[in-house]
Amino acid sequence: MGLLSRIRERIRQRRQQAHGAAALVRKQGILATRGFAVERSLIITGDPRGGTTWLMELLARSPGIAINWEPLHHDRGVVPASMHWGRRPAIPELDADPARAEVMQEILTYARSTAWTTRYLSEAQAASAQRVLTKFVRANLLLPWITARFQLVHRPILLLRHPVPTVLSQMKAFPHDDHHAARWSAPDQLFNEAYLAEEDYLNSLPPGLVRHVGVWCVRNLGTLRHARHGTSWMVVHYEDLVLDPATHLKRIAQEWHLDETAILASGHRQRSTTDFGNDLRSDPAEQVGKWLKTVDPRLLADIQAVLDHYDVRFYAAHVATPRHDPAS
Repeated sequence: MGLLSRIRERIRQRRQQAHGAAALVRKQGILATRGFAVERSLIITGDPRGGTTWLMELLARSPGIAINWEPLHHDRGVVPASMHWGRRPAIPELDADPARAEVMQEILTYARSTAWTTRYLSEAQAASAQRVLTKFVRANLLLPWITARFQLVHRPILLLRHPVPTVLSQMKAFPHDDHHAARWSAPDQLFNEAYLAEEDYLNSLPPGLVRHVGVWCVRNLGTLRHARHGTSWMVVHYEDLVLDPATHLKRIAQEWHLDETAILASGHRQRSTTDFGNDLRSDPAEQVGKWLKTVDPRLLADIQAVLDHYDVRFYAAHVATPRHDPAS
């Protein structure tokens, strides 16, 4: 690229940044007038690469929804680094710290925002919104605390996907050395005791897929084992949503008082905006089970041992779909 081309590109980038900054200020000004009630918050949480964006985009077809995108992101979100929440916050259910509760209330009511969190929100949508739909991939362990602290009218959604394809997709979409590091270290963050307690076991597992299925377990079990699991939050399995979307979208629309017709009108097999690999299959059963053909059966046996160790019964390593009678 020549000097003139580089100068033009810099000018274009600066104009784009200025335009984005101005748009953010306008959106924030509109949001400040909306007066969203925390009790009416809509929440989706799940794991990265677990289908949360797809579900969010489907539900956002209902009018009057303001999308709040990933406000817990460690770099681009709205929680100050000084609060030390970390990449996967794990605030205990009975935590009574008012500052942490205030931050979460401001998140759920869109009183805090960045260009990142408003990326799926237009000015027109902000102006017409009646409720905020906050989409997380870092809040699974926060569900007991959020639902104890705030009297929500609508139960949050915990979207669960089989841990093997979830981890495989994470390793493909976000490649970094940690996936294959010789040692896994507990995150340095507030309330990291559950991570520290599992450090030795996780480091006894082979690096890569097997170990990170174990990490998936640790990042979810505090919620999955909770006495209010499935009661205070709605559990939706990604596989069920793919195989029978109409049934499960209707259930969500009815519970959240959304426009069912608008959600289902345009179909539900469109590609998510975060399908980086362009890997959506036309056949739903193939979409759900495509990963089984790619994993060595010996690895699946090791993964089943990890799931057994953590008493995860609703998914089995060799089966693509969830068990709905996990006690069996």
